[in-house]
Amino acid sequence: MHATVRRDLVSQFQKMVTEGCTYVLDSAIVGFNDAPFKLISHKCKLTMMGQSKFTKINAPEIPMNVFEFMTLKDVLSCTQEEKVIGRDPLF
Repeated sequence: MHATVRRDLVSQFQKMVTEGCTYVLDSAIVGFNDAPFKLISHKCKLTMMGQSKFTKINAPEIPMNVFEFMTLKDVLSCTQEEKVIGRDPLF
């Protein structure tokens, strides 16, 4: 799922999370992923707020890396409304 944070909150969240770790997230806004160019095809996105909180957990059942790339044929056949850069295979 795609997530965003306001520019003025970036430094706050950089101190809270470490890349490659798994977290439980509290107090985020779930909205529609309606950007003109999508990084993933999931219909929702997360928006972090000032009071958002991350709690680190151990979850070995969640894979570290999952990729599913579109073929060139699929990219070329996309319509204007389907501007998906990648696909999210989990949803």
